[in-house]
Amino acid sequence: CLEMQVGMLERHPEVVMVPSGFRYIDGSGKKVRDVIWFPCETVLRDVEVVAGTLIHGNVIGPPAAVLMRRSSLVKGGPFSEDLPQLLDVDMWLRLAALGPVGYLPEPLCGFRLHPQTTTNEQRKLGIVRQDVLRITEIMLRSVVPSPLARRVAWGRVAGSFLKLALA
Repeated sequence: CLEMQVGMLERHPEVVMVPSGFRYIDGSGKKVRDVIWFPCETVLRDVEVVAGTLIHGNVIGPPAAVLMRRSSLVKGGPFSEDLPQLLDVDMWLRLAALGPVGYLPEPLCGFRLHPQTTTNEQRKLGIVRQDVLRITEIMLRSVVPSPLARRVAWGRVAGSFLKLALA
């Protein structure tokens, strides 16, 4: 896993972080499904990370799926305590603003799903909704679209992200 991610960093010195596909597993460790956002190894620009996240949700993945350069983390700053549910997405956006993101499609880590997740508890308390609205606003402010693109972003794209995140 790390060998593949380090290899990507070595092949692409401009890349600030390398996420990978990941595998959802149930409480017993059984595979539920693989999450692979891009079909092949690729290098993404920040605008592609923002657009992908607005349309589909967190296209970088959970922290366990990401290897980042120490220098990038220092420049990007620490995880934000202001977004308890989406502190990873906030970090990924800040890092992507520093440089390209290398992506490996292979699922290199597992992410356990169970009914008592912090996400489910925070969803009940309205924290997820609050964080989704805040991170969506941050993403929409980070792009400079045409007037038509702005209407689409505020309408369909933001609606897609909100529907996905609040489901």
